[in-house]
Amino acid sequence: MAASAILDVRDAVTEILKGAEALSGIEVSDDREPERSTEYIWIWKAESNRDFAGIGSQPPKLDEDIEITLRVVAMRGTDELRPSEDRAFEIANAAEKALAQQTTLNKTVRFHWVSKVKPTPFLFDRKRGCEVVMTLSAKARI
Repeated sequence: MAASAILDVRDAVTEILKGAEALSGIEVSDDREPERSTEYIWIWKAESNRDFAGIGSQPPKLDEDIEITLRVVAMRGTDELRPSEDRAFEIANAAEKALAQQTTLNKTVRFHWVSKVKPTPFLFDRKRGCEVVMTLSAKARI
Protein backbone atom coordinates (compact mmCIF):
# COMPACT_ATOMS: atom_id res chain seq x y z
CA MET A 1 0.00 0.00 0.00
CA ALA A 2 1.29 3.46 -0.90
CA ALA A 3 1.91 5.84 1.98
CA SER A 4 -0.89 8.35 2.43
CA ALA A 5 -0.12 12.07 2.20
CA ILE A 6 -2.91 12.90 4.66
CA LEU A 7 -0.71 13.40 7.75
CA ASP A 8 1.80 15.52 5.82
CA VAL A 9 -1.02 17.69 4.47
CA ARG A 10 -2.58 18.11 7.93
CA ASP A 11 0.82 19.06 9.38
CA ALA A 12 1.44 21.55 6.54
CA VAL A 13 -1.98 23.17 7.08
CA THR A 14 -1.30 23.47 10.80
CA GLU A 15 2.12 25.03 10.20
CA ILE A 16 0.77 27.51 7.62
CA LEU A 17 -2.08 28.65 9.87
CA LYS A 18 0.14 28.95 12.96
CA GLY A 19 2.63 31.03 10.97
CA ALA A 20 0.12 33.34 9.28
CA GLU A 21 0.55 36.92 10.45
CA ALA A 22 -3.15 37.67 9.93
CA LEU A 23 -4.00 34.89 12.41
CA SER A 24 -1.69 35.97 15.23
CA GLY A 25 -3.54 35.69 18.52
CA ILE A 26 -5.84 32.96 17.16
CA GLU A 27 -5.22 29.55 18.69
CA VAL A 28 -4.62 26.85 16.07
CA SER A 29 -4.82 23.22 17.16
CA ASP A 30 -4.62 19.89 15.34
CA ASP A 31 -4.68 17.90 18.56
CA ARG A 32 -7.88 18.71 20.42
CA GLU A 33 -10.49 21.42 20.59
CA PRO A 34 -9.21 24.42 22.57
CA GLU A 35 -11.18 24.76 25.79
CA ARG A 36 -10.45 28.26 27.03
CA SER A 37 -10.15 30.26 23.80
CA THR A 38 -12.97 32.41 22.46
CA GLU A 39 -11.37 32.47 18.98
CA TYR A 40 -9.68 29.43 17.48
CA ILE A 41 -9.15 27.18 14.49
CA TRP A 42 -9.32 23.47 15.18
CA ILE A 43 -8.07 21.11 12.47
CA TRP A 44 -10.83 18.71 13.25
CA LYS A 45 -10.93 15.89 10.75
CA ALA A 46 -8.96 14.46 7.82
CA GLU A 47 -10.22 12.00 5.23
CA SER A 48 -9.00 10.67 1.89
CA ASN A 49 -10.11 8.64 -1.10
CA ARG A 50 -7.73 6.98 -3.54
CA ASP A 51 -7.97 6.06 -7.19
CA PHE A 52 -5.53 4.90 -9.84
CA ALA A 53 -3.84 7.84 -11.55
CA GLY A 54 -3.46 5.89 -14.78
CA ILE A 55 -3.25 2.43 -16.18
CA GLY A 56 0.01 0.82 -17.17
CA SER A 57 2.55 2.46 -14.88
CA GLN A 58 4.53 0.05 -12.73
CA PRO A 59 4.19 0.27 -9.83
CA PRO A 60 0.76 1.87 -10.27
CA LYS A 61 0.50 5.52 -9.21
CA LEU A 62 -2.41 6.64 -7.09
CA ASP A 63 -4.23 9.95 -6.83
CA GLU A 64 -5.34 10.73 -3.30
CA ASP A 65 -8.21 13.18 -2.79
CA ILE A 66 -7.79 14.63 0.70
CA GLU A 67 -10.29 16.64 2.74
CA ILE A 68 -9.18 18.50 5.85
CA THR A 69 -12.03 19.92 7.92
CA LEU A 70 -11.33 23.08 9.92
CA ARG A 71 -13.61 24.44 12.61
CA VAL A 72 -13.26 28.22 12.95
CA VAL A 73 -14.91 29.49 16.13
CA ALA A 74 -15.61 33.00 17.40
CA MET A 75 -17.53 33.74 20.59
CA ARG A 76 -18.59 37.23 21.61
CA GLY A 77 -20.09 38.16 24.96
CA THR A 78 -23.31 39.51 23.47
CA ASP A 79 -26.86 38.36 22.81
CA GLU A 80 -26.51 39.34 19.14
CA LEU A 81 -25.28 36.77 16.64
CA ARG A 82 -23.88 39.15 14.02
CA PRO A 83 -20.65 40.15 15.86
CA SER A 84 -19.71 36.47 16.28
CA GLU A 85 -20.58 35.70 12.66
CA ASP A 86 -18.57 38.65 11.40
CA ARG A 87 -15.52 37.65 13.43
CA ALA A 88 -15.76 33.95 12.53
CA PHE A 89 -15.86 34.82 8.82
CA GLU A 90 -13.01 37.30 9.26
CA ILE A 91 -10.86 34.51 10.75
CA ALA A 92 -12.03 32.00 8.11
CA ASN A 93 -11.18 34.41 5.29
CA ALA A 94 -7.72 35.05 6.76
CA ALA A 95 -7.15 31.29 7.01
CA GLU A 96 -8.28 30.74 3.41
CA LYS A 97 -6.00 33.53 2.20
CA ALA A 98 -3.00 32.11 4.10
CA LEU A 99 -3.62 28.66 2.60
CA ALA A 100 -4.16 30.06 -0.92
CA GLN A 101 -0.77 31.81 -0.80
CA GLN A 102 0.93 28.41 -0.55
CA THR A 103 1.27 26.79 -3.96
CA THR A 104 2.00 23.41 -2.41
CA LEU A 105 1.20 21.89 0.96
CA ASN A 106 3.93 19.28 0.60
CA LYS A 107 5.86 17.71 -2.25
CA THR A 108 3.03 15.35 -3.26
CA VAL A 109 0.09 17.79 -3.30
CA ARG A 110 -0.66 19.01 -6.81
CA PHE A 111 -3.29 21.61 -5.90
CA HIS A 112 -5.67 22.57 -3.09
CA TRP A 113 -8.66 24.83 -2.49
CA VAL A 114 -11.39 25.56 0.07
CA SER A 115 -14.32 23.60 -1.32
CA LYS A 116 -16.99 24.08 1.33
CA VAL A 117 -17.92 26.65 4.00
CA LYS A 118 -20.79 26.18 6.46
CA PRO A 119 -21.62 28.69 9.24
CA THR A 120 -23.43 27.43 12.34
CA PRO A 121 -24.60 29.71 15.18
CA PHE A 122 -24.56 28.39 18.76
CA LEU A 123 -25.14 29.48 22.36
CA PHE A 124 -22.52 29.52 25.12
CA ASP A 125 -23.26 30.80 28.61
CA ARG A 126 -26.46 32.33 27.19
CA LYS A 127 -24.42 34.34 24.68
CA ARG A 128 -24.08 33.90 20.93
CA GLY A 129 -21.19 32.34 19.05
CA CYS A 130 -20.55 31.21 15.50
CA GLU A 131 -18.64 28.29 14.07
CA VAL A 132 -17.59 28.22 10.42
CA VAL A 133 -16.76 24.72 9.23
CA MET A 134 -14.40 24.87 6.24
CA THR A 135 -13.36 21.95 4.07
CA LEU A 136 -9.95 22.16 2.42
CA SER A 137 -9.70 19.80 -0.54
CA ALA A 138 -6.36 18.69 -1.94
CA LYS A 139 -5.20 16.29 -4.62
CA ALA A 140 -1.97 14.37 -4.09
CA ARG A 141 -0.07 11.90 -6.26
CA ILE A 142 1.23 9.02 -4.17
